[in-house]
Amino acid sequence: MNSEFLGKLSTRLFAPVIIIFVVVLIVLFSYIPGLTEEHAISSAITSAEGTVKQYKTIRGYYTKNIIKKIKAGTEFKPHYNHKGEQMFYHSLQLLFTISVKNLKRMAS
Repeated sequence: MNSEFLGKLSTRLFAPVIIIFVVVLIVLFSYIPGLTEEHAISSAITSAEGTVKQYKTIRGYYTKNIIKKIKAGTEFKPHYNHKGEQMFYHSLQLLFTISVKNLKRMAS
């Protein structure tokens, strides 16, 4: 009966396909978790570096435009015109855009 089973055409055709399929599944199950972990770590590092660069940009802007004025001894007075806040936002947006372009250029 064993030789009859091995002699069938369907056994000779499908046995190698099933064996190859099982081998591919074993390889994928051993390879994908490591690949996923590496990708997650590199993605987290890239994101953290971007956040640090943003904080450095904010700190640099704040030091350049706010702290220098305080050290110079100019007086701050309340005023209804809040144009400075909008300028702060737009200036940071421009600086972040430049930083993102530099990151993309470095990644390429």
